[in-house]
Amino acid sequence: MFKKSFCLVWDKFGYFLACIGLDVLFFFALGFFTAPVAFRMQKLFLQITAVFSSALKNLSSEQAILEILFSSEIIPFWRSLLLYALLFVFIIYLIYVLFQSIAWNISLRIINKNIPYFRYLIFFAVINLFWFFIFIVYNLLDLLGDLRNVLGNSGDFGLISIFANFFLIIAVYFALISYTILKFKKSFVLGWKKYRVLLLNYFWVVLYFFVLNMFLSRLFFWNYNFAVVLGLFLFLPAVSWARVFMALNIEKVK
Repeated sequence: MFKKSFCLVWDKFGYFLACIGLDVLFFFALGFFTAPVAFRMQKLFLQITAVFSSALKNLSSEQAILEILFSSEIIPFWRSLLLYALLFVFIIYLIYVLFQSIAWNISLRIINKNIPYFRYLIFFAVINLFWFFIFIVYNLLDLLGDLRNVLGNSGDFGLISIFANFFLIIAVYFALISYTILKFKKSFVLGWKKYRVLLLNYFWVVLYFFVLNMFLSRLFFWNYNFAVVLGLFLFLPAVSWARVFMALNIEKVK
């Protein structure tokens, strides 16, 4: 499948370049449209921090930190932050569905699985309502793990962060299957029954991006501009190839 994926990419190189271009547009649109909301959320966090720090100075022995975090002075900021967070997720969802549905539809065409785009778009939008809910759960778990930096270095919080990352990796595994076979329930059944084949191939894809991230994170300290350029050349084509590679394996075992 590894060799065949490259052969298919080479035979339909125009489609492959289109997928890379869509990923570039996706990341650009993601940053452009979410930046104003992210900036507003950052300001709210600073306001919450300022009020919390002020209240913390007058903390009595009978008061708890959580009482301050959810006091009448801070609650209005939390409400605004929640609304902006929902808007933030909604924008990400729309941009993700728009660009990635096209990229996945083209990737499936590379492996000779032709699906009318509008039909695929509807499925992609519906199925990602579930996957975005999972993504929100992951972020909440990850946030809970990060609280150890504020509330202390309890080992429980470290375990939560590890579990959150494991949870995300498994969720992405089943999401990739659902994007390919277009059947929600069958995605979990197939992913479980054929895990020996699919998980192994998925592991190599995850390993590549993990090693790439470790390598680039160190390269940033040496030469930032070179790391960015090299990262684009090593990351974007790999994302487009990974879609084809995983879709090819999923179609083989389904």
